[in-house]
Amino acid sequence: MSISSALNNAISGLTASSRMAEVVSSNLSNVMTDGYGRRSVELSSLQLGQYGGGVRVEGVNRFVDAGLLADRRLADAALAANQQNVDTLSRLEQLLGSADEAGGLGAKLAAFEAALISAASDPAAQTRLAAVVTRLDDVANTLNGNTHAGQSARQDADAAIAGDISKLNEALVQVGELNADILRIKSTGHDPSSLIDARQRVVDEIADIVPLRQVERDNGTIGLMTKNGTAGISRRVNR
Repeated sequence: MSISSALNNAISGLTASSRMAEVVSSNLSNVMTDGYGRRSVELSSLQLGQYGGGVRVEGVNRFVDAGLLADRRLADAALAANQQNVDTLSRLEQLLGSADEAGGLGAKLAAFEAALISAASDPAAQTRLAAVVTRLDDVANTLNGNTHAGQSARQDADAAIAGDISKLNEALVQVGELNADILRIKSTGHDPSSLIDARQRVVDEIADIVPLRQVERDNGTIGLMTKNGTAGISRRVNR
């Protein structure tokens, strides 16, 4: 083996070691980064005739547990939906009031019923009839207040839905753009791992709104479908 061949072998080893150190440092610095997938360097030996030609960096592999990621996204979607239900029911409870709350609708109805019973026992008593009217006014005022509050809650819900749809459409556009960028980077032989990390974060945002499944394609791009397997979630959503 010539001196130049030995030097080339040493340089290839140093290049591979440098790339491995870069990947290791990236793994350590991003251990708490959302969407980051652990990397490893894939190496292969070079053969030049009867002699070794050093080492070649074939590429960088990105590792993600697809099954665990899918389950986590479904759990996040379920959590977000349940939290929304809890918030809505809590707001309705505040509007209607609990059964033992003095200012609640249930208490006002109970007071009205008691006034009716009292008036029925002595219809000639003006004070008892006046109490019925007063209690009825209380019920009517409470119902009117709850109606306005309910309309306000409905408007807030409509605004939240519109916001989620807008956010979903923007995220879907981002996934399409990242798919195209990843495909272009791979075609040039470069490492698209950073773009894949970014795409995973965007898909995680979508999963908080819509339960989904991710389908990997051979060219490195992905497709998205609903939990029950309906394709087409990658298209824009209309309200």
